[in-house]
Amino acid sequence: MKNLRSIFFILMLLGIDISSCQKPIDFVHGSGPGNGSSGSTAKTGVSFIKAKINGTLLECSGTSGALAVIMQNTANGTVMQISGFKGNQGFTLLLNNYKGAGTFDLGNLDIGAYISDFTSLDGVYNSTSGKVVISYADDKTVRGTFTFVGENVPGQQKTITEGSFDIAISAKI
Repeated sequence: MKNLRSIFFILMLLGIDISSCQKPIDFVHGSGPGNGSSGSTAKTGVSFIKAKINGTLLECSGTSGALAVIMQNTANGTVMQISGFKGNQGFTLLLNNYKGAGTFDLGNLDIGAYISDFTSLDGVYNSTSGKVVISYADDKTVRGTFTFVGENVPGQQKTITEGSFDIAISAKI
């Protein structure tokens, strides 16, 4: 099961990387990323996702990393994917049945991942426990906090603490 989840995350992340090469989305003036509401720093172009991994801070910001919030409507509700990367490492939060601000327990349906190295399955630490709290969300921006314990295929663990994000929504599918 852990191998399957790790493979799923790597494929999902490759999908983000490939989709980032597509033609840019044309937004109506005032509706695209960087134009969030007054409750968000993402409106100023300072989108970020950051957390401490075993006490060491990793910050992926709009100026030093790739950030994305993708919302997709499915038969079972809206799925929100929050991702941020800097170099070959980063975070992904996958929230099923998303309906706006609230608390999501990370487990079977909602998943958090810390990726320490894209080139190896051993570098994907999927959440075994934890939570994501969406404190603010509108049509343009999502903001919140997260914490989780992640485990890779060999069984090594990383503790993700003091996680936070404030990111403009990139796409709605």
